[in-house]
Amino acid sequence: MKYKRRDILQTLGLSAMALPFLECFAPSVGRAAPATPKRLLIVVHRHGNIPNKWFPVDNQGDNFMLSEILIPIAQFRQRIAQIAGVDNNVLYHYMHSNIHALADTTLLTANIPQKELIYGKFYNQGPSIDQLIASRISTQTALPSLNLSIGSDEGGGVTNTHFLYDLEGFPVSSIADPQEAYRLLTGDSARSSGWRSTRTDGIVQNLSFLQNQLGQEDRHRLDAHIEKLYELERGFQQRTCSISEPSPYDFRHQDDESANIQIDLLADAFACDLTRVGTLIFDNLEETPLSWLQSNNNPIYNRNTYRSWEDLIHYGGEIEDPDLETGFLWYSEKFAQLLRTFDQRMDSDGDNLLDNTLIVWLSEFGDGWSHSIENLPILIAGASTAATGQFKDYRSNPYSTNDLYLSILRAFGQNDAQFGYDAPNIQMEAIPDLI
Repeated sequence: MKYKRRDILQTLGLSAMALPFLECFAPSVGRAAPATPKRLLIVVHRHGNIPNKWFPVDNQGDNFMLSEILIPIAQFRQRIAQIAGVDNNVLYHYMHSNIHALADTTLLTANIPQKELIYGKFYNQGPSIDQLIASRISTQTALPSLNLSIGSDEGGGVTNTHFLYDLEGFPVSSIADPQEAYRLLTGDSARSSGWRSTRTDGIVQNLSFLQNQLGQEDRHRLDAHIEKLYELERGFQQRTCSISEPSPYDFRHQDDESANIQIDLLADAFACDLTRVGTLIFDNLEETPLSWLQSNNNPIYNRNTYRSWEDLIHYGGEIEDPDLETGFLWYSEKFAQLLRTFDQRMDSDGDNLLDNTLIVWLSEFGDGWSHSIENLPILIAGASTAATGQFKDYRSNPYSTNDLYLSILRAFGQNDAQFGYDAPNIQMEAIPDLI
């Protein structure tokens, strides 16, 4: 078998690096895009959205115009797909008085609870999609997944967001305090296993068979160049894999600052290949003041009319209170910031984070004020065949979240026949041409 110069560059992940020309190497050609995504990131915000200001009007396919609420991500219009017509059909098969808790526990699992642990917290019948994929693609990384939240419904630095479940169906915690997340990422276990080997090590191993085929001059030339590759790679890893230490602050009441820091930590973790699966959950259920959107650090809504952000959604949603749109616009601004951050970072292979990460943004309700479980707001970005500026409208023949997650499994090369709860009104089929 004849190894080409292209193969070495692809193994190293530094396509701009020129190897010394050896007789056994052919000329260089460009790198091919990866066949499957390298990473998965799930972003969840609570309370749905304003449907007629989230979805485009009279625009379909690749000619759609971004809606009012999605204007902040206009820069990335050609690298997203907006999805309509995906329902959480699982909720039709389980009755519980706490619709919020039930919507949370079924959103990413597409499965019904097995039993209630305490009020509002469940033991599910299966894992959330992120944890299942983490068990398959993050087996060689320091962390199976990095689960971060913005705000904390429980008030602590580590919180149960109600969305995430392990392979046995037990709740998975999420980290709300960026200081805790930083300590996790820079701990001894992460440091030792996160950078346990280098790409150049693999090159040296692959080229060992050449030693007996090269002349002495070429052998010396190759040895010298490998030393330069080690030096370059060490410098590249130091630049790519630095973890930014956040300054201490009260993460419980400063969601805007928390979002900025948690986004950076996720990008750092992915760039360093400390994990290949992450979740980012906007977790304040009730008391989010959104005060950073107003002057004088005041809530964006009138406290005499609405007690909380949740009240504004429930009672202001039906009348489309303009303050409601301001709040949902903030989620779009943070998602746009996430896309910019990922687009500006390279991973340890020298590949663009955004291009190689499948990012799914969704919410547990279609609209929060009516607790609709139909037509969930979903947006896909990054490593998706549909993320090319398309609006995919399935409302005439809706799919379920089960189908969405089967599509994600297919994107990662998995052949699962089903995901989540199997029932007559759930099609259990991958959505074509989506991911």
